Amino acid sequence: MRLYIIQHHLTGKLGHTYNEILAWQRILPQFGCESKLFINRRADADVIADTGGVPVFPFRSGDRLNNDPVIGHLQNFTVLGTLFAQTLRDALPDVQADEAVVVPFSTDIEVYGVALWLAGIAANQRPRVVFIFHNPDYAWRMDEAGSMVSGDISFHRFAAHQMKQVLPADRMNFYATNNKLTKLLTEVMQVPFAKCPLPVDQFEESDDALDGEKVEPVHVGVMGHLRPETGSHIVTGVLEHFCRARPGKRIFIQGSAPQIDQISARLGAVAEADCTYWPGAMPRQDYFSRLQSLEIRLLPYMRERYDFRTSGCFAEAVSLGLVNVVPARSWMARQLEAGWGAGVLFDEFTSENVAAALVRASDALPELRIKAEQRKMEWRQQHSIAVLVELVIAGLNRA
Repeated sequence: MRLYIIQHHLTGKLGHTYNEILAWQRILPQFGCESKLFINRRADADVIADTGGVPVFPFRSGDRLNNDPVIGHLQNFTVLGTLFAQTLRDALPDVQADEAVVVPFSTDIEVYGVALWLAGIAANQRPRVVFIFHNPDYAWRMDEAGSMVSGDISFHRFAAHQMKQVLPADRMNFYATNNKLTKLLTEVMQVPFAKCPLPVDQFEESDDALDGEKVEPVHVGVMGHLRPETGSHIVTGVLEHFCRARPGKRIFIQGSAPQIDQISARLGAVAEADCTYWPGAMPRQDYFSRLQSLEIRLLPYMRERYDFRTSGCFAEAVSLGLVNVVPARSWMARQLEAGWGAGVLFDEFTSENVAAALVRASDALPELRIKAEQRKMEWRQQHSIAVLVELVIAGLNRA
């Protein structure tokens, strides 16, 4: 079987998308599958070289043309959906019914775009389609039980409706990466969603040298793509408070070059701070070597964004037996409460509250690390790319 993987979100090496697609490409041949990758036009040259991706898509998942409160959602949905369809039409002029299109980062816009594209293909040539959702619509508001409080679901419902007009149910598969999101989207879109694992790239723990030198242990690490919902505007304050409360603890911080400039300027004025910085993306082996050197992974995330949404950074940390600091009442907190990994929760999204949780994690580190080690291999197996690919291929073979 040939799979066309639409990873239009992929532009650089920061974030999970790059490592995830490399894992897809390593594992698909084990299932007898060929693949061709299509990525964003703005992809870095080294990303194109590493992945072999064809840079055709003019926008990323989550890009918006218009934030007008009245027409913005409608314009984004219709214009970007149409653009997605046009790009698929140009990229896949000879697609066949025995092939499949996989969209690993899907929203209502991508579903609508695929429906528009398929409508222009003869019914007996339309490929099977797989959509994987990671997030709800950010404009939706839910209560603590996960029931919808407010938000426009019509765009998601309409996108799924259009798909049902162009493909039979057994030729399209919808997945979501956690139970709450699976239930919510099934109700909203009126199509059956199945839960799939949150994929964690597979790698071997190693004592390999980094840049010619062994990586020394680091007490606290902040690694990944710093955005507002992942605490970009409070992380510096968190670390300031922590360094003064527990002086001399080694800290490693990765972020974009401008972010690192700002963070290092502030923390450089804290006499008790012992920080190492890495501006920009990290080569894959360097990233995992640094990650393995951590004792605590700080995830100062907004709870509201991570109730129905999973965290790849948390999943990586659990798979390595790291201690986590995460928001209460989030997906990450529910995993800890279910016995996966170990960590400390914070209740309020403030630098003081998060720093206090980090201090508690630091003080209780010996006991927490023992707990964190206990189920890491089981977590890693259940959340592997191989398990995800096997699930997707099995669903396609049922068609």
